[in-house]
Amino acid sequence: MRSRGGAVPHRADDEPALRRTIEGALEDYDLVVLSGGSSVGMRDLVVDVLSRLPNIEILAHGVAIRPGKPALFARRHGKAIVDLPGHPVSALIVGQVFLAPLLLYLQGAPLEPGPLGHRVAGRLTASMHSTIGLEEYVRVRLIHNAKGECEVHPVFGKSSMLSTLARADGLLVVPPESEGLSAGQRVEVVLI
Repeated sequence: MRSRGGAVPHRADDEPALRRTIEGALEDYDLVVLSGGSSVGMRDLVVDVLSRLPNIEILAHGVAIRPGKPALFARRHGKAIVDLPGHPVSALIVGQVFLAPLLLYLQGAPLEPGPLGHRVAGRLTASMHSTIGLEEYVRVRLIHNAKGECEVHPVFGKSSMLSTLARADGLLVVPPESEGLSAGQRVEVVLI
């Protein structure tokens, strides 16, 4: 049953219902957004369903970002399919980095690389390690000190922990060629 906004709930383990939902959405909409079912683990239900549909081209299943690695991107006859990861932090980051620019592009704007959002400069308060080869999105809290300077405090935690998002003001992007960032370093934060 379709809601007014085009959202269709389905059970995560009901493959025939998921197939019908995706096929129906591809008939009615230019963009289909799913959430979950595309993990890096044993059961990739969305990938299984999409790979069995005719004329589906899976463009990427897994991207070199953290969190958000299990994201999936596909298309069929010029229509886009985006499967956001199931963890809330991962879904937000994939949404801000990939989905928001795609939505603007579909509305006629030039395609801009994400993440989208207002940017603020500040000084990092703690050193942090990063994995080379992955673009990392670290949740951060911004605090203005007595001197009026913006301090950037990392908010650490797993991508399944919604509380890390609730405490964060923005995202610090650590480039894939970096081994980490040092305390005291000037950084740019994308507000969420």
